[in-house]
Amino acid sequence: MVNAPEIFKYPVAFRVTSMDLGSLTSNRITLDVAQDVFGLSLSLYTPLGGTEWKNETVMPKNALNVSIFEVPSNAGTRIAISANSEPGAYFGYYITKRVGEESYVLGNSSSISSFSDNIVLDSDLTGSSDEIPIKVVSGDPDLAPATISEIREGHNIALIYNSANELQEFIAFEEVAMETVDGSYTLSGVWRGLLDTTAKPHDKGSRVIFLEAELGMIKAPQDPTKMHFKLLPESVTETLDFAVADEYE
Repeated sequence: MVNAPEIFKYPVAFRVTSMDLGSLTSNRITLDVAQDVFGLSLSLYTPLGGTEWKNETVMPKNALNVSIFEVPSNAGTRIAISANSEPGAYFGYYITKRVGEESYVLGNSSSISSFSDNIVLDSDLTGSSDEIPIKVVSGDPDLAPATISEIREGHNIALIYNSANELQEFIAFEEVAMETVDGSYTLSGVWRGLLDTTAKPHDKGSRVIFLEAELGMIKAPQDPTKMHFKLLPESVTETLDFAVADEYE
């Protein structure tokens, strides 16, 4: 059994309007967010390394103060968030700021409470497959067709992820058909290699994690500009020691 990455246990999507890296020595970053589309608190913080960090000032309602543990060379910021609405639930995201455009944070939407959905590839994939067979091992995913316009608005986005080799690819799909009563489906009209990933072969049994990016414009593969999101590897999240988050009014 392949466990779901801890970072995708609970859904959240923020529209980020600006970033303040602050002091990198303190491993903190503040994001000014215009909206939390799933209704979670906008006032969150997470210390790293088990060291308690206290917020000495009143946080604005539209700010998200989180800890960072890496600033990659490509100008993105990888962060981890612990939501006080569900202590111990961690989110990990890869945020990049696009010149002249707003950035977005992408979160899981396939299971709200505990990521009970366990959906895997039902066969090996080539890098050019535009139909993808999947099998629902557990859970009850809400899969439905989507128009091209809806996909561009962030619907029917999924991540193919293999925890063994951390191979990952973002896809989108226009159609879905249930093949049998045993939980087998076929995704068709599939867009491969979205969100700064590339279409590549995947092994049968790789996880398929369904996502939603509300307020985020998804670019088709032929478009010159793509949004950048990246899965936080399980091996990284397991090394972090988080404290329970607090909320500041």
